Amino acid sequence: MFGGELMDDDYTDLALAEALGNATLEERRAAAQLRATAGPALRHEFDDTVAATSQTLAALAFVTAIAPPPTLRVRVLTAIGQAGAASPRRSRPRRWLIGVAAAAAAVVLVGIGVIVGHQTVGTPTTSTAEQVITAADARTTTALFPRGGAATVVYSKSANAAILLLSGVQAPPTGRVYQMWLVGKAPQPVSAGIMTGQQVSAATTVVPDLDGATALAFSVEPPGGSPQPTTQPFAAIKLG
Repeated sequence: MFGGELMDDDYTDLALAEALGNATLEERRAAAQLRATAGPALRHEFDDTVAATSQTLAALAFVTAIAPPPTLRVRVLTAIGQAGAASPRRSRPRRWLIGVAAAAAAVVLVGIGVIVGHQTVGTPTTSTAEQVITAADARTTTALFPRGGAATVVYSKSANAAILLLSGVQAPPTGRVYQMWLVGKAPQPVSAGIMTGQQVSAATTVVPDLDGATALAFSVEPPGGSPQPTTQPFAAIKLG
């Protein structure tokens, strides 16, 4: 039935329904049929979408069980409002809900200093994270990676920094790393750091010195990274 297709909006909504635990009987049957009859690529992408969404929601549920500082509620509500405005419900209410949940999770994780699963990548500072979260122009965007997992970025032009939260992202190929690039900051992409296989499954990092960058891109590079991308970036998140 599924004929080796890749994910489209209907399949994505089906995956989100399963992750949210509110799939109808018809949707549960469709998910079971997909897993039984779809090609390997579609099954893999479908399961990755379910896993990434579940992990994002689990992170949110985990950290909201911890008593937050009084100002955090305002920050979360602000992030929810911005995510809702950036992703109107239209005919995709579940996808909108995931965007809101991921935005709130990112804010809560940073706001109470909790990193789920791994240490932070690089050396982010609380002061920089606080500046991003409390900035009047703070914005949140979320994207699914092609090979599975999700990335949420909270960024502020006035704070000149961004906070990156990865959830369920697959490790790079053996002997390679993921490298982040700030695009639009200079004539050529500027490195924003690397992530090894041990750092990508659930990592949070602060990306400083945006300096007018319009996107945060990701490529696969040799160990230690490269001065410039040596492969085509596999994902890019717009910053404004």
